[in-house]
Amino acid sequence: MNECGQSGPSLSGSTTRIGVSPTCNRVFVDVSRGGRRRYCMPDLCGNRINAVDHRQRRNALGDK
Repeated sequence: MNECGQSGPSLSGSTTRIGVSPTCNRVFVDVSRGGRRRYCMPDLCGNRINAVDHRQRRNALGDK
């Protein structure tokens, strides 16, 4: 089971997953070595999540 609590059947050592980005509902096959992939496209969905997290941390510290 992944971070979302959703996983699919194993496909020769890989797992189907739904990305953790709230703006994306794509399903992908995690074939990463560690099996910890979180996004369908790390450069797109992963960057959006990381940017939002960064902004929230900055705002929590009172930086602008």
